[in-house]
Amino acid sequence: MSADEAIAAVRAAGEGLGVAAAKTARRVRAARPDVVAALAALADGSGDATAARAELKELGIAASTITASIRWHRAQERREAREREREADDRPLIRCDSELNADVSAAVDALARDPELYQRSEQLVRVVLTDDGDHVIRPHTAATLRARLAHVA
Repeated sequence: MSADEAIAAVRAAGEGLGVAAAKTARRVRAARPDVVAALAALADGSGDATAARAELKELGIAASTITASIRWHRAQERREAREREREADDRPLIRCDSELNADVSAAVDALARDPELYQRSEQLVRVVLTDDGDHVIRPHTAATLRARLAHVA
């Protein structure tokens, strides 16, 4: 839907209604995702965007309503992008809740598959490259284990 089509749809929502009912119908229509998506494309401050906002203002749609709808639309887009990333991620998901034993067990299982995690004398360790180019074995701290866990789960 183009911006012109979106504005026409908002205008059509109020046709044949009384003033108050027309404003309500137009506000509802202006908040629909397809209209908001078309208006979000015009949120750049260009001449077309200014003209579209002026035309919507004549129809009783406040600029704050348009801005709020566009913010909502962009938040939805970001949420959907995060969901797509999560679906493409093959790492196990560990939810931390009141079942501490299950949470710890899931974390241990995930860390057990980490090829960069080692055990030495009952301690979890890592191999670190020093500034001199040497490899040194260092114990993991809570922070480094948290980073490794975030990497594998």
